[in-house]
Amino acid sequence: MCAKRYCDRGQSITFNFKFIWKGKGKVKLLSLISDLDKGGLKAPQLESIIKSHIRLVCCKKFAENQQSNWKIILSHYMKNVGSKLILRCAFDLKKLCIRLLKDCEECLRCFAEYSVANSCTEQAFCHEIHNTVIWNNKFICLQGESVFCEALFKKGIITLEDLTTEVNGVITGFQILASASLTSKEKFQLMTIIDAIPTQWQHHLKMCNNYQNNPTRSNSAQLHLNGHNICLDKAISKNIFKEFLSKAEIIPTTQLTYSKKYNYELDWKEIYRIPFRVTVDSRSHEFQFKVLHRYLATNKFLHKIGLVPSFLWTFCKRESESVEHLLRECDYSNKFWQDLIYWCNMIDIKVEALSEMDKIFGLWRRQTDFHLHNHLSILAKQHIFFCRNKCYPPSLKVYLAKVALIYQIETTIAESNGKRTFHDVKWKKFLPHTGSM
Repeated sequence: MCAKRYCDRGQSITFNFKFIWKGKGKVKLLSLISDLDKGGLKAPQLESIIKSHIRLVCCKKFAENQQSNWKIILSHYMKNVGSKLILRCAFDLKKLCIRLLKDCEECLRCFAEYSVANSCTEQAFCHEIHNTVIWNNKFICLQGESVFCEALFKKGIITLEDLTTEVNGVITGFQILASASLTSKEKFQLMTIIDAIPTQWQHHLKMCNNYQNNPTRSNSAQLHLNGHNICLDKAISKNIFKEFLSKAEIIPTTQLTYSKKYNYELDWKEIYRIPFRVTVDSRSHEFQFKVLHRYLATNKFLHKIGLVPSFLWTFCKRESESVEHLLRECDYSNKFWQDLIYWCNMIDIKVEALSEMDKIFGLWRRQTDFHLHNHLSILAKQHIFFCRNKCYPPSLKVYLAKVALIYQIETTIAESNGKRTFHDVKWKKFLPHTGSM
């Protein structure tokens, strides 16, 4: 009941969030849940949390041997499908011989999505067919329903391998009738089950004469996570969550836009990581994120929504104010970039020129002065945008005063975090010039 209340509350929050998000966003919600190096912000995705930490983990707890009241009740309710055995079966909820509660259905539906047993198809390989559990199997049905016979299950008939002879042929009706360990009812049930096995599977069972029995095959349920089959009892909730998240996340739209625009193999993993590697300043992180996702509020966007009278660039009044024109194409911006390059060379940060991609994405291929140069580049873009908001041209003198302030802030943070050595190495070329600002 506690899990149910959590799910209900989570679904309510998800509904409210979608209402607030209000349809199509500039930055897609499912791109924000990705890691930083994939262009996201590690935003929590409630649906994945509910599926991994509640529904799938609930199945894992149910499979464990540790007793509890809720397991006893659930096992009794599911005894007609073999209780815990259901987790090893290739089941279809619609074909089970019982009707489950809504909460149980949600848990099992989520489990089936990642269950190794449920990935079995009618075109399965020989070893997969031999290890397939007969009971509750969506491909072995009588009158449209999968079957479970407790008496046959207790006598060791579990997988299709148990229905084969020593020469790997399917046991015949005569062999079943000659069996002394089965009652008449059980013999009839077993014959009908064999008749219900898909023809292609029966053919495989007859033809696989070289199949080797696997004495070490697992008797526990398995999940397919991160490209590997893992026993349910060995599955970690963190890995389960990552698997759910990887299926939900999407590539940012702007990544595809930029890739087509520049027709160049961009190392997006490094590009996305740059602001988080070179600075601890959260405003710089935020600004570069907006640049990479084309989310800066330029006149082109503000005019479209009716907040400014013109879409033209604030200074030159000649071109549409897009992100590219704002940061690299305008004469005012270009003059500021030239002044900055000259100043960098003065303090022994060697820069010959900055390409269009360098100004937008950063210098992800640079080796020397990587941290300081990329940080200065992000602060330069921030300064251009700040000056645009204040309606005055970008100035190197004002910019350097801003850099000096950021240096002081990072010094304080580095001392509190015990990272003063790295901080001093990063800023060593800038430090001699702080007194003149």
